[in-house]
Amino acid sequence: GNYSRSVPRYRNIANVNAYAFVELGGTHICPGRDLRSKTRLRYRSAVISCFSRKIAIFPAKSLIVQPWATYNNVLNSQPIGSGFLMKNQCSAATVDSRFARYFAIVSAFVAIVSLGTAGLRAQNPTMEFVNAGRGPVALYLPSTYDPAEPLPLVVALHGFTSSGADVEAYFDFVDQIESRRFLYTIPDGHTNFLGQRYWNATDACCDLFNSNVDDSAYLRGLVDLIRSQYAVDDFSIHFVGHSNGGFMSHRMAIDHSDQVASIASLAGANFYDAGAYMPEETVHTLQVHGTADGTIFYNGGEIAGVPYPGAMQTQSNWAMYNGLTLVTQQVGAPFNLDLAVPGDETTRLVFDLNNSAGIAVELWKMTDSAHSPNFGDGSANLFAQHVVDWLLNHRKSSLTLDAIWFDVTRGTLVSGDVPELADSDDQYVVMNPQFLMARYQNVVVVETTSPTDSPSNLEFSLEAKVNNLVGTVDQKIELYNFTNLQYETVDNRTATASDTTVVVTPAGQVNRFVEPGTGTMRARISYQNSLPFWVTRTVNLFLPFQSRVDQISWTLAE
Repeated sequence: GNYSRSVPRYRNIANVNAYAFVELGGTHICPGRDLRSKTRLRYRSAVISCFSRKIAIFPAKSLIVQPWATYNNVLNSQPIGSGFLMKNQCSAATVDSRFARYFAIVSAFVAIVSLGTAGLRAQNPTMEFVNAGRGPVALYLPSTYDPAEPLPLVVALHGFTSSGADVEAYFDFVDQIESRRFLYTIPDGHTNFLGQRYWNATDACCDLFNSNVDDSAYLRGLVDLIRSQYAVDDFSIHFVGHSNGGFMSHRMAIDHSDQVASIASLAGANFYDAGAYMPEETVHTLQVHGTADGTIFYNGGEIAGVPYPGAMQTQSNWAMYNGLTLVTQQVGAPFNLDLAVPGDETTRLVFDLNNSAGIAVELWKMTDSAHSPNFGDGSANLFAQHVVDWLLNHRKSSLTLDAIWFDVTRGTLVSGDVPELADSDDQYVVMNPQFLMARYQNVVVVETTSPTDSPSNLEFSLEAKVNNLVGTVDQKIELYNFTNLQYETVDNRTATASDTTVVVTPAGQVNRFVEPGTGTMRARISYQNSLPFWVTRTVNLFLPFQSRVDQISWTLAE
């Protein structure tokens, strides 16, 4: 049994009140090291020295243990609160004399822990849990997390048959949280009937039994849940994955380009048919891939007869999506990421370097590296440092926000709701006008929430039309000014009988359209028939015009 999936990660000794030293045969775990990953079976040959002794540290609740405790006793231990209790616990304090020297220093060690607990605890990320419908998912926060400080969010996705705990043990991103300050979550994919965990990412990988589970929607829901409960910087949401998780990271960038700022894929790939799936907005993308990968081939291949593109083709597709040229340039000297390959095996290739849009599409080519390169632990893990830095440095330059609320204040709502305002898909909010002051009128008020009180730029977009158009109907767009507490007209024109998109860019300091503290932004769209009174009454009595709004959005720049 592997206890590591059911207990918190012990990054130091500050989580409990007292510890005992117990000698183990073959494997030793030390304070300040990753207890979870080092207790996995695949690490059982690891030997770590603490205070120049080969020892392991366990909570005081397991102080009285059989001195011949083995490695498997650790793996089979049961969690109790913040610690765990050995299954083979003794009922009396009978300890073999050859281990007495370790227990003799417990009282002194407890004193040291008591003095240093506060300082040690401040150095460790906090782990909490969220549930987006598939059970608890670990979410790591900096120890000094402040709800008033929005932080980047990084979502790590595991490979086929693996787990969120596995990908974190491999990536070791938790070590970067305190210094780089970000939120970090490690969800698990669905499980097929063979018990294999996977993500339904592309047609090639890895829904092998065609369950058609919607992992894209699940992960979007997970991100939205975290955004609703924690302070997330909406300009800085990122995905990173290994193998099947890399495929899924590409999928999230395509499906949710409105939200995802950047992705990093290790040994993953995009769709083979680049034209079948295209993002609506630009996304920064990084592909890291070993040329000796025997699982997901560097030059592309097939899974169950379904093709996937190679690393270069995957990034060429992203260059096309992002409107870049396919010209690549090596940037900097080769560097070392893979400890299993001698020398500096990794070359950084950048598409359309210094492009005017500032969009990054990169391929880190790892010559002679396999499917799961050896990145090492701690300070030796340059992959974790470089990739986290790359993600956090590639933010969204702008955000497009959909309406989250609306109200028809003049006229009557015929059909449609908030979702109909999100996409340009001919799904409308339909309104009939109201006869008022010798005119037929429609007025709808819409709102959204800005992630920032002080955007540098603002665009408001409206796609709409008028049915049964007889004569002229005026369309007016107003944005609410929270400084002088009144609506400000930003566009006034004649409505059309076919879908027409109007994009308005207000001049001046646009933060006047954002309510301080709440981030609320409000717009009012009005329609009014401008025919003479007697024509209006005669024509519209039998055939009144009908306002149809297809899409409303705000686009903000930092």
